[in-house]
Amino acid sequence: MRFSFMPPSMLAASEEARRLQEVARQLSAVLLPREWGERLRGDPRARRPVAEARYAVRVLYGLPARLARGDDNDPLHAVDIECVRVLSVEPHPEADRLYVTRAHGLFPYTIVTNLEDVRRGQLRAAAILPPAELRGVVSEAMYCSGPLDGCEPGRRPPLDAVDRGAVGAVVEQVARRYLR
Repeated sequence: MRFSFMPPSMLAASEEARRLQEVARQLSAVLLPREWGERLRGDPRARRPVAEARYAVRVLYGLPARLARGDDNDPLHAVDIECVRVLSVEPHPEADRLYVTRAHGLFPYTIVTNLEDVRRGQLRAAAILPPAELRGVVSEAMYCSGPLDGCEPGRRPPLDAVDRGAVGAVVEQVARRYLR
C-alpha cells in the first residue's frame, strides 16, 4: 500500500485500507474470541502467543490511521497510541516496584508499569507495543501520559498529552530489536 504513490490521506481512506481493517476485524473474531481470552488467561503457555496474535491484529487494524499521519519519521506515528481506561492495578508478583494493570481501549490490554500514580478508573494514553515478558507477566503496551480528561477509550488522545520522549525511546528500542 505504501508504495502505491498515493498521498497518505488518500491511501488511508482507500478501499484497500478499509478492506485491511475488515480483515483485521474478522481475524480478531476468529483468532481472539473473548471466551478464549478469559479461558487462556490462566495458562502461562498461552499468554504470549495470544498477546502476539492480538498485537498483529491491532497493527493491521491501525495501519490506515498510521498512514494518514503522513510521511515524516515522527516516532509517534510509528505506533498506535490510544486512550485506555485503567480497570485494575495490582502489585507485580515478582517485583517490588512494578505493577500489573488491566486496561481497556480498542482491545483489553495487560500493562506492566513502574508508575506509582496509576489508579483504577483513570484514562491514560497507552502506546501499543510488541508483547514483552517482564518477570513472568506479558505486557502489551506502555502508559505514555498522566491521567487524561475527556478522551474516549480506543481513540487517539491529544498528542500534546503524550510523553514524546518515552515513546520515541521505546520505538527505537523495538526497531533495534527487530532490525538486527
